[in-house]
Amino acid sequence: QCMQETIQYNACDENNWSDKDVVSKAGGSVYSSTSACGQLKQSYQDYKCSADEDELADGKMACDVDPHMEKRATTHAGWYGAPAPLFCAPKSKVPQAPRWDYKSPWCAPAGNYGHTPPFSDDVPLDTYFEYVRNGGSCKDYSGIKTGGWSFHGDGCKDGSCPGSPAPLFGQPQGRTDVEGCCWWGRGVIQTTGVCNF
Repeated sequence: QCMQETIQYNACDENNWSDKDVVSKAGGSVYSSTSACGQLKQSYQDYKCSADEDELADGKMACDVDPHMEKRATTHAGWYGAPAPLFCAPKSKVPQAPRWDYKSPWCAPAGNYGHTPPFSDDVPLDTYFEYVRNGGSCKDYSGIKTGGWSFHGDGCKDGSCPGSPAPLFGQPQGRTDVEGCCWWGRGVIQTTGVCNF
């Protein structure tokens, strides 16, 4: 499982893999930032622990979902135009979820005219969230070739780009924000959800 999930892709964080094929089956918007909340009709923050797990933990195994939590993943896919790392933020900082536009704009490589230096891995999150809110592009990771944040097209409505509905997790409508969505897959087996951390 480690080879399948992370080693072959050199990924410590879950990638945003909600492409057009996934969205055609599950709903939502292509490469929505809400992929941090769950992909393919999942809602990671709504995973429930079993009674046995709760008993092992003296009554409660799951972590509480903190709507004020902020996080930005460290890894991402490496293909041309690959989506930026996943992130979560309260609605006060990112009120509506954008989608990653993997086709536009083209990002000038380092040393070429028009090159925009990427953010450092430890960019202050308030700076990054402002960039996202403003539909920023070409600064999300080193070596980016094309791409940026957009609030239009490929499934977006009214300035937000919803994820897939997750009816089995009590989310009949796709999420339109990333508040509390800090439970994406991490580590060598992509541990996911509030019950597994």
